[in-house]
Amino acid sequence: MLLEIFGRSPNIKTVFDPPIRLRGKYELALIGFNTFYSVPNVNYSNCNLHYYDGNEINLDIANADSGIKVLKIPSGHYEAEEIADYINANLEGVVITIDKNIGRAKVEVTNEHLLLDFNQPNSIGKILGFTEFVHYKETITGQNLINITSLASIQIHCDIVSQGYVNGKETNLLWSFMPSIPPHYILVKEMANPIYLPLSVTFLDEIHFTMTDQDGKSIYNGDDLITLRIHIRTSKDAIT
Repeated sequence: MLLEIFGRSPNIKTVFDPPIRLRGKYELALIGFNTFYSVPNVNYSNCNLHYYDGNEINLDIANADSGIKVLKIPSGHYEAEEIADYINANLEGVVITIDKNIGRAKVEVTNEHLLLDFNQPNSIGKILGFTEFVHYKETITGQNLINITSLASIQIHCDIVSQGYVNGKETNLLWSFMPSIPPHYILVKEMANPIYLPLSVTFLDEIHFTMTDQDGKSIYNGDDLITLRIHIRTSKDAIT
């Protein structure tokens, strides 16, 4: 049985009408996958630059969140230099540079009324490597290396298969990969040697596919079309 399934979210569901009763043992494999690769490295979890701006800044301000302001970097896929350019262009009195030789960012505050706070939730500091406050006339090198992406693996899960494993724990993992192309290109995967996993159901009424990162967090792919090609066959263990 060959299935082609489309969707525009990391959670794709297909319904069989009428349902299919599976007599005997069956197994399933992903044989093809394609989409426009646009997984953002800047999203809701790391897009904010928090700062205080006023004529009198209380330097003991760590808990005074009422006066905090936020510069939001639009969701998308950026190089570190592009993030620095966006901040420099949209927040006067801040100069961020990227030192590729050491893999760290540097930030300088040239506005005496400005205080940056990278110790906030959803901070862009997660990418640029900053974790602390930065005051006027300070030039700070990132405490951590630039982490332009936290993505280590794209995992495709299917709710009706078994015997997939992640770090020794059985899951419904169907396939995992890391794109070898840059963002904003068509991603096409055709499996020369598909891996078949046993079905955990005997009645096929619907299938759910989910796309996550290595931590099991749902991956947003910019509302681009995702195509999955699935092959279901009689299990070789059932053939005598």
